Amino acid sequence: MIYEVRKFYVADNLTPSDDDVREAIEIAKRDNVVVHLTWSGPGWEWYGQEHWGYTREITAESTFEEVKESLPKMYGI
Repeated sequence: MIYEVRKFYVADNLTPSDDDVREAIEIAKRDNVVVHLTWSGPGWEWYGQEHWGYTREITAESTFEEVKESLPKMYGI
């Protein structure tokens, strides 16, 4: 079995907002695809965009609470 994967980048390299997570879940459910939500953490400017730091896989079965709890906790941003 194969499935489609769509990659989305969070604007301004920030941690995904609640709206970002909800939109990614909506896309995954609506189109029955796997969404890779990708963003950079602190210091990305020194390493370049080819070293995007974080990706969270979101499927049609993902819930908002489960995704938000699994995001890395970044302090000092």
